[in-house]
Amino acid sequence: MLENIKISHRLWLMSGLAGLLFMTAVVIAWYELADARDSLKHVYEDSAEGLYQLDQIDGLQRENYTQVLLAFQHDPAGRLVAVHDHPISLHFEAVAKNRETIQGLWDAYMATPHTEKEKSLVDDYLAKRKLSSAKLNAAMDAIRAGDYSNETMAAYLKAGREERKAVQEALNKLLEFQIEVARTEYERAEGHYSENKWVFSLMLLIGLVGVLGTAWATIGRIKRSLGAAGAAARAIAAGDLTYALPESGKDELGELVGQLAIMQALLHE
Repeated sequence: MLENIKISHRLWLMSGLAGLLFMTAVVIAWYELADARDSLKHVYEDSAEGLYQLDQIDGLQRENYTQVLLAFQHDPAGRLVAVHDHPISLHFEAVAKNRETIQGLWDAYMATPHTEKEKSLVDDYLAKRKLSSAKLNAAMDAIRAGDYSNETMAAYLKAGREERKAVQEALNKLLEFQIEVARTEYERAEGHYSENKWVFSLMLLIGLVGVLGTAWATIGRIKRSLGAAGAAARAIAAGDLTYALPESGKDELGELVGQLAIMQALLHE
């Protein structure tokens, strides 16, 4: 079959197949690079930044709880008041500043798109944070009024075990969700990698079989045909006009052998 295809056409076929495989590889690689960029952007904006913001909020909420505990130590009748060389307002100001920072972080977090599941977690967190903030405000109002009683302290500690713990758990669920989103993106990228590995393996196989196979057959055809033509030419030059020329194909080498056969026949006459 290949003997009927011109060598120039076979070379064009090999070049075309190699070019097609190359362009296909470039298109796939280009698409995957763009997809990887978008995936990393999604992980950065929706997961990494979210994790950072939520972690900062967690730390500031813990600090606010501690600031109120320190404020309780300003009890004039207590033993620890002497270790505080600053006004009690310092702790209240720290709480106010932290709340302002928390709100800024929260606004940035809410500015990104959220799934329905994440929105549900957000609503749960906000509801529990509202209850916890009310308890913290009640404790600060009591301290401002000079109420450092054991009952007030006990109520605040109870709020820490209950409302504050509930807020912490709700925030942890949001943090876990961000990790889950990042893990999902990783698994999706891993799936694409596995798929593309098979695609490129198939392209390699096609290249080896198609391009190298055609090249091997073409080289073999050229070698055999030139060998036969050379042997015929030497026989004719030696005066042997009965030398049997091999059957020729329709490619350029076949035409060459055919012309030698015509020359042989003319000389024989």
